[in-house]
Amino acid sequence: MDWKLLTIPVISALIGWITNVLAIKMLFWPYKPVKIPLTNWVFQGVIPKRQKEMAKNLGEIIEGQLLCVEDVLAQFSSHRVTANFEKSAKEIIKSRIMQKIPNFLPISIRHLLGQAAEEILDREMPKIIDRVMDKMAEHLREDLHVAPIVEEKVNNFNLQELEQLIFGIASRELKHIEVLGGVLGFFIGCLQVILLQIRA
Repeated sequence: MDWKLLTIPVISALIGWITNVLAIKMLFWPYKPVKIPLTNWVFQGVIPKRQKEMAKNLGEIIEGQLLCVEDVLAQFSSHRVTANFEKSAKEIIKSRIMQKIPNFLPISIRHLLGQAAEEILDREMPKIIDRVMDKMAEHLREDLHVAPIVEEKVNNFNLQELEQLIFGIASRELKHIEVLGGVLGFFIGCLQVILLQIRA
């Protein structure tokens, strides 16, 4: 066997690895369009080039499938949230009532008035909170749209920060893709050697 043939799998592996490394890099690079001299071709990273389109699609996907308004309302109207809301509202209202009670009244009367106010609040506040939450939910259904918020956030993302974020989250998977390129290149090189030997 010609020992030079053994370099084919190594070179193929190197080409496969470099190709995948460049492909991953070109997801972002270059950030801005670069015109290739003597041609009409303009080259730009895939994500920077399609950032606006991807932002719009991502917003629609998140609103339609991941975080619709009803999901937000379900969390907003959960028992824990409404209980905290009710508690805070009662404390604020009672505090304001106590401030409005004239200081010249005896402490015992002021205390009785405070107790009476607290009893009324305990009885009426849940109904009030329910009505308030229903009204807020109605307004949120009309006015809250997740898609435009996501679209604006993604469009305003600094590309370098976005690149670091994506590579930080998927660094292991991207490394696997790079290595896989080398492995596939090596096997293709081995196949080429076998075919050359068969034809020899």
